[in-house]
Amino acid sequence: MSMLKMSFTTADANVRVMDAEEWKNAIQAIEFVFQPIANTLTSSYIGYEALLRGYERAGFKSIDAVFDSAHAQDMLMKVTLLLLDKKLEAYVSSGCFSYAKLFVNVDSRILPQTRYFMSAMDEMLTNRQIPKSSIVVEISERFEISHELDSTVFHEIKNGGVGIALDDYGANFSGLRLLYHSEPHYIKVDRFFISGIHHDIKKRIFLSSLVSKAHMLGMLIIAEGVETCEEFYLCKELGCDMVQGYLIQRPGRIAPGMNRRSPSVEGLNTSDKRTYGSDGRLITSLMNHISPVMLANADLGAASVDSIFNTFRENKYLNFIPVINEAGEPAGIILERDIKEFVYSQYGHSLLKHKGVDIKQFVTRSPVFEITSNVEKILEGFSMNKDAEGVLITKNGKYAGLLYAKSLLRMLYEKNVSTARDQNPLSKLPGNNIIHDYLSKAIKSTDYSHIISYFDFNNFKPFNDTHGFRKGDKAILLFADLLRELAAEGVFVGHIGGDDFFAGFRDDAECFANAFDKIKGVIAQFAEQAAELYTQDEREKGCITSVDREGKLKLFPLLTVSAAVLNVPIGARIYSMEDIGAILADVKKSAKHAETHMAWVSLGTGVGNHDVIGTKDASRMAGASHNGAAAVE
Repeated sequence: MSMLKMSFTTADANVRVMDAEEWKNAIQAIEFVFQPIANTLTSSYIGYEALLRGYERAGFKSIDAVFDSAHAQDMLMKVTLLLLDKKLEAYVSSGCFSYAKLFVNVDSRILPQTRYFMSAMDEMLTNRQIPKSSIVVEISERFEISHELDSTVFHEIKNGGVGIALDDYGANFSGLRLLYHSEPHYIKVDRFFISGIHHDIKKRIFLSSLVSKAHMLGMLIIAEGVETCEEFYLCKELGCDMVQGYLIQRPGRIAPGMNRRSPSVEGLNTSDKRTYGSDGRLITSLMNHISPVMLANADLGAASVDSIFNTFRENKYLNFIPVINEAGEPAGIILERDIKEFVYSQYGHSLLKHKGVDIKQFVTRSPVFEITSNVEKILEGFSMNKDAEGVLITKNGKYAGLLYAKSLLRMLYEKNVSTARDQNPLSKLPGNNIIHDYLSKAIKSTDYSHIISYFDFNNFKPFNDTHGFRKGDKAILLFADLLRELAAEGVFVGHIGGDDFFAGFRDDAECFANAFDKIKGVIAQFAEQAAELYTQDEREKGCITSVDREGKLKLFPLLTVSAAVLNVPIGARIYSMEDIGAILADVKKSAKHAETHMAWVSLGTGVGNHDVIGTKDASRMAGASHNGAAAVE
């Protein structure tokens, strides 16, 4: 095996020199507590991280001092194995290895001796009858790896049948490089990126991007240090597979027969009224249920080889077969093109079964998505992986089926058909159903701020009556094109019907900070462009003569648009959809009378007298006319 050359510095104050007897006493004084890791969707405990405690009784100032002292005396491997033995003993006593994995932290300075470590751990697991798939080795970058990382080290860990997790991801040195070489099963996102994420757009963008990349590569995301409900909901919404932190449970002992689910996560999910993964029915209808091959103890046995051969021979259309581990979780796929020379040759079967050809070499990663994911995320993940033949679908983290490329194309078609049904037939912008869904989520999404704008043409009826429906449609299409320019910047836009339009800005989009300027810009552009629909004489006069609703001739100004704008800040919501409709109706009246054709109101954050209906407060803020406090001049 090639060696990893590592550079590190050890502070002298962190090192304690001890003899063999002192080390023995120190190891006896040290103990472990366990903190659970819970699935965000099912609330099931998927594993426990072993955390070292009692270092003070052992004479050390910190946890780092234990390992720095051991390393300084060339005892790091010995101390690591003695502590691992204690972790495994507590793990076995709890009996939880039957349903939850044990996450064990490993000092990266022992990586040059990976083969020795894996051999010793294998013996411990065998003696205790612990499945290798129940262990996950956590690797952090406390010490910088100065030379290019040799992926052979990580292959040896995986070949030993255990999982790999990158700990405190994003906190240290070469995170992306380590991610590339290690190809971990789990990425544990550092607490820094989780703390206060509901108030930090940059953290949300970072985590969302990392979740997408991880799922494309068949990796799972664990959010570390989740301490508040808001952090949990944001992590869940952004697609984190698991969470760990004080909100879930503080570190403690694992009691035999303890609850297999997190009461905290169950409670949060029960009280969470927001919707996730509305495309589940479509995904389920197009998913193929191909029986997977079992990868037991990191090895594909003779029975698995037979299964692979039979599956490919009996199903000529198959491009790949899913592979799972003992826990039923996706481990990758075996591509038909990679193994066909064995499947269809006279002696291929015998070569694989009896001649020592390692069939594990044919297992490759595949994009993995939970069945609650939305179609757009799955299609994005598939399209960004040029070698993907399809994607694996999980339900509560377990393999549920797969989507072939043709199924994904069908899914895209079905989604487009569904979207087309909900589009306005004239403008082709999203229609009422989609607008209602957006608005409903905006009202419920307490972790984001929103700015909502309701657009309504001024003097559209007299324009239509004078110039006819063709020009009326031109005006509508002209405004729709202006909204499409906003949509290109990440704004949600829609066409309610007739001359009524909608726009929604969310605070994770770059244009949120200048949303009001954007809305004013649309108002100004439409007034300028709509003027071109009139005759030169009408433009010079600045008005037209038409019949009003009472049948009397009257002068009407040229066509413009008004915007009723609603600011929905982060925080608890005390308003229903009906309240929002009433508020916007009041603000629209103010906008019609405002010089700038724009008026706004800001909702409260739930602080104050909840018995007072929000519409009354909002109406007062909007004012009865353009000189009200909310009119934007």
